Amino acid sequence: RHYLKTELGDDSMYLRSELRKLRLYSDAIGAESLDVDTVREVCSGVLLDRIEALSDAVFEGKSDEVEKALQRAREAGIDSGSIVRRVMGHSANLSARARRLRHGEPLESVVSDVFFFKRKASIERQLRVWSEDKLKKSFAILGQAELALREALHDEHVMVEFALHRLARQAAKLMKKTNLD
Repeated sequence: RHYLKTELGDDSMYLRSELRKLRLYSDAIGAESLDVDTVREVCSGVLLDRIEALSDAVFEGKSDEVEKALQRAREAGIDSGSIVRRVMGHSANLSARARRLRHGEPLESVVSDVFFFKRKASIERQLRVWSEDKLKKSFAILGQAELALREALHDEHVMVEFALHRLARQAAKLMKKTNLD
């Protein structure tokens, strides 16, 4: 429990969920206890989930959710550099999907590899408003934040928050323009 609380923060829903997952895992292998490495391996998806939630909130223009997701990511111990790089990865992934759309591939096919239904709907909304060109610009904004982190020009949290909120505001405008808000 101590390891989970340290790694996952004070989010009681996440903690309960991960404890249930660990109980199921230990029952399945017949173990009375699990070592830290096993716990880390079984629960590693939680950190990815937090970054995905943050990325989706940014590219859907949900500023309130961006702030909450940033806080959860920080509570989980995810540093600003990792956050900005993961969101850049999301931007690049969206750009590749947008390219496929531009070349005539149907939206359903472009998102067919997104595993979770809720996430698939979010990616579809994002692709309806973010063109390849706009995504290239978003990548550049995130790249500037990453560069500032590397050069330690500004407080790391401020630069990352600024870039993410800037993109969220842009996404909100795009969503409103296309009546997807």
